[in-house]
Amino acid sequence: MKGEILGRPKLVWVTLGIVLACITVSFVWGWYGDKSKSLGGYGWSDQDTYVQESNSFAHFKLPHSLHFAIGYPLMGAVGHIVSQTDPFVAVSFGIILASVALCFFAACRLFGPIWAGIFCLLLFFWYPPARVFAFASDLFVVPWNNQVLFFAFAYYFWLFATQLRRMPSWKLIVATGLVSGVAFMTREESILFIVPVLAAFLYATKADWRRWIVCYGLVILCYVPQLLVRAAVVGSVTSSGRTVSYDDIAHAYFSISHLHTNIWSTIIDSRHVPGVPYPGPNVHRPALLQAAPWLWLSPIGIGLVFFARRYAAGLKIFFGASIVLMLFYLSGNNMSAGKLPFHCLRYIAPAFIMLNLAVIIVAREVVRLIVRQVRPPRTPATPA
Repeated sequence: MKGEILGRPKLVWVTLGIVLACITVSFVWGWYGDKSKSLGGYGWSDQDTYVQESNSFAHFKLPHSLHFAIGYPLMGAVGHIVSQTDPFVAVSFGIILASVALCFFAACRLFGPIWAGIFCLLLFFWYPPARVFAFASDLFVVPWNNQVLFFAFAYYFWLFATQLRRMPSWKLIVATGLVSGVAFMTREESILFIVPVLAAFLYATKADWRRWIVCYGLVILCYVPQLLVRAAVVGSVTSSGRTVSYDDIAHAYFSISHLHTNIWSTIIDSRHVPGVPYPGPNVHRPALLQAAPWLWLSPIGIGLVFFARRYAAGLKIFFGASIVLMLFYLSGNNMSAGKLPFHCLRYIAPAFIMLNLAVIIVAREVVRLIVRQVRPPRTPATPA
């Protein structure tokens, strides 16, 4: 698991440049060239709401309603600097490039630049965009606030792969607190994943109590604007701002029945729903493993990470957090075969990092085994 970044810096930067160029072309085509959707997602319920709220913030006004957390609309308000008619294009492009770079450097430290490049292309390439949602790039070709949680997981992947050998600097502590806090301000349920994974990072790096306080203090500080806006718009900091309460939302999750059904219908086979005669609902959208069949190899890679000693504890923690995220969303009613046409796979998109990395791990192990079998054994040198 020793990194190869320092040994071949030129190869690292050339590979990263190729990957970023490919993803840039992919993004531009997905945003502007894909005719299966409207430009910027206009006409879709979530996207129209994002734009309306971002327009309000851009003009220093409060939105009339508060259906979503304010983090993503605030980013759209900043995006008005680039384009007032399409404020989220700069946001989506910036987040995907940052996510690609973080994933590349993390995988590069673990497996070297060539495998890192293959991993990023496997994770972020797509065909066709906005219709399958089996690739991470699908999350970025229209505005979705899930992009921020994806970036947070890419950031933590980089942290656990590259930053566990020493106590984190204050700059890294501030950056980590801000990334975690913005994720919380963008999707409130992300706190369920951010709090434990942040604690695991601070504990693994033997951070002192001041660093713990600063990190979690920044997370809380980032959430304060959400509370202030909610109090002004909804009239209560404890209201969700939707037609359902937080209690109702919580009761919609942690269901074993939902988990079983959703694993079958959104992960394995969208034509099959337990209790419904075959072929099940006619959703015209493949499940994750139907659209990306190579991910069938990911359970093998996940098993290798958890049970093989050569994979470091940081990678095990990241995989564990990704599995928890998948189980959380799959145990709720936001993911089902009927909601596949509405891109419900976006909820577990942050776990695509783990799933595709697990495939790369399997491929790498197979290549190493083949090389070991083909390469002739070394014979000891005879003394002169």
